[in-house]
Amino acid sequence: MSLDTTTKALIEQLIDRKLAMIPVVASMIRLSNKENRLSYTNETDFIYGFVYCEILTSCLSFITSNYARIPEEEEMNEVKNIISLRMLNKKPQEHG
Repeated sequence: MSLDTTTKALIEQLIDRKLAMIPVVASMIRLSNKENRLSYTNETDFIYGFVYCEILTSCLSFITSNYARIPEEEEMNEVKNIISLRMLNKKPQEHG
């Protein structure tokens, strides 16, 4: 089953809201990791990975709560493609 146009639009809005929060997320991660307990080497990659997972779980929750079912593999692949395209269009920059 493929995502309908309305669902895609709502998911894109959700993604854009989450991407807009990257500077806040970056600041929170920096504050909580002052002693470098998480031991990541590339902060930008870590932040974008964190945000990607947050977006993916939010999209999964959105579909599950609105359609009362677990999304099919095709739908989740579609969601992952939308997320990737949206994130690629947001240029990496220093955050915070």
